[in-house]
Amino acid sequence: MAYDVDYDYPLQQDEEGVAYLPKEATLEGNLYRLPNGKYLPSGLYRTGDGGHIIYEPKELSPYADILFNLRKPVNP
Repeated sequence: MAYDVDYDYPLQQDEEGVAYLPKEATLEGNLYRLPNGKYLPSGLYRTGDGGHIIYEPKELSPYADILFNLRKPVNP
């Protein structure tokens, strides 16, 4: 399944160049959805409390479709 990821969304950055996790982003299952309806790309983000999050959901992996199909039995 393909997800519409917004790689050009304007993210604020800290002094070290780490993007802030957008406050407007909503968590839907395992994915963050941006206000424009697209999904946040995988990466390192700074949280509102000053911590960091490595955001790398399996759904956005280039191998997501392969992994999804591995869960299905080959010969039912």
